[in-house]
Amino acid sequence: MKSNERDIKNAEKILDRAVTRHANLSQQDVDAAMDRAWKNLQPDVVSTKYWAMDSEKPSPSNWRFARLAFAGAAVLVVASLVIVQNIANRTYAVVETSDGEIYRAGASTELLQKGARIAIGDVLRSGRDSSVLSLTDGSRIELRSQSEFSVERAEDGIRIHLQKGGIIVNAAKQLAGHLYVQTKDVTVSVVGTVFLVNAEEEGSRVAVIEGEVRVQQGATSKNLLPGEQLSTSPKMESMQVRDELSWSRNAETHVALLQQTAPAPIPDAPKRLEFEAATIKPAPFKEIGMDIKCKGIDGIWSAKSQSASADALGVPQGRCTGIIDLGNLIRMAYGVTARRIVVNLSEEERLFEAYQLEGKSADVRTATKAQLQEMAQNLVLDRMKLRAHRETKEEDGYSLRIADGGVKFKETSEEEQNPFGTGLRMQPACYWCLKGNFSLNNLADILEYFIVRDKPVVNATGLKGIYDITLMLHRIEPIRDATDGVRGANGNGSPIEFDPSLAKALEDQLGLRWERGKIPIEHVVIDHFERPSPN
Repeated sequence: MKSNERDIKNAEKILDRAVTRHANLSQQDVDAAMDRAWKNLQPDVVSTKYWAMDSEKPSPSNWRFARLAFAGAAVLVVASLVIVQNIANRTYAVVETSDGEIYRAGASTELLQKGARIAIGDVLRSGRDSSVLSLTDGSRIELRSQSEFSVERAEDGIRIHLQKGGIIVNAAKQLAGHLYVQTKDVTVSVVGTVFLVNAEEEGSRVAVIEGEVRVQQGATSKNLLPGEQLSTSPKMESMQVRDELSWSRNAETHVALLQQTAPAPIPDAPKRLEFEAATIKPAPFKEIGMDIKCKGIDGIWSAKSQSASADALGVPQGRCTGIIDLGNLIRMAYGVTARRIVVNLSEEERLFEAYQLEGKSADVRTATKAQLQEMAQNLVLDRMKLRAHRETKEEDGYSLRIADGGVKFKETSEEEQNPFGTGLRMQPACYWCLKGNFSLNNLADILEYFIVRDKPVVNATGLKGIYDITLMLHRIEPIRDATDGVRGANGNGSPIEFDPSLAKALEDQLGLRWERGKIPIEHVVIDHFERPSPN
């Protein structure tokens, strides 16, 4: 019996503490709760040895056992009353600042002072300055001037319903549930972060300063990270996140936090260079002399040679002009030699159609030859509706490499010359003389075009500058046989022969090694192109 007495006393203490903890309940509420608990438990307890079989309630001597029997149920009922009462009267936010005007809207507008309590359903409006509220979960909300929102109950937390204006929310870590911010077209849910929400006539904007938020717009949801933002309407003016924070009294703190947490911004893509005015129209085909030249503030660029040219006659400053065939227009657009262009056989004839190109830059005083070259390339791509892809294949060909003794030419700061024009001479002293300032890429191109002819040549030296180069080749005169065949003059498809050989001349004069073997060659495969439109 003594142990039962101790259990009963312990149960009584538990029940008394439960009632005392929620002393704001009246004794009438507690008695009603006890009666309901008794009625729920009575069918189970009246049959025990502690109750008189013919009594509705236990005798006073057994009341202590009754309390033990239904103490748990009574505590649950009392707790439910406490929850209902607290939800009805619960304070969800407190006005934190007194310097910013904030009003409670209703039958009459009430100016709230520092420490004023905000309950569920209250509609709040900020005045001429920003104001700050503290939520009971530790979150802080800063209201932009002339903003309006209400505090509402969500199924698993608290919802801030923003009707208009802007707020910055410093959300506390939620022990249970979520903090929501809702506008007319999005719902933002968080568990601990700093973010901004604007509700405007055109739509809503959400931006994250720290942490991560989930934005629900209709059936679509998206997670935003620091520095990222989302607008629900294209009509809304685009703004940087740091600019959106300018109205906050804590703007410097927010910007500093944003700089610490946001990833480094991706630089804007460079603006696509285009002519201010340009035309492409059909022109008579010429066997020689067709070229597009562009004159920049730093010299002349030639489409045919992919290099600068000393011939600037007739080319106005800041413009591109000339006549060239369709094949070279395509080559110009992709920056490769003609032999690297692959096109459908049925369209090969079209590559010999000639066109006249004229283009003028927006600022002729500042345009460089490289910028004009890019403008010309973009013009061809657009007007011809060019679509292509690149393929790399290993082919039998030749490589220019640095010989064991090192190169025998020097880099120069002079402009590159056109190896297909002024730099190439056929003189009595040599069959093929190249003298001037050239890149080794252009040297490889001209060796392929004039000397090897049937195999590709690449620059494998790794040298990318402009160099003072002199190369003199002496051809072996062709020998006619009894059948009048020609050897040594490329008449039967064999390479031109030189004395000394091409390999020895390259090593002796330039310090370059001439190697034959499999080399990777990139081709531009044309998938589609059209005759250029005139305008």
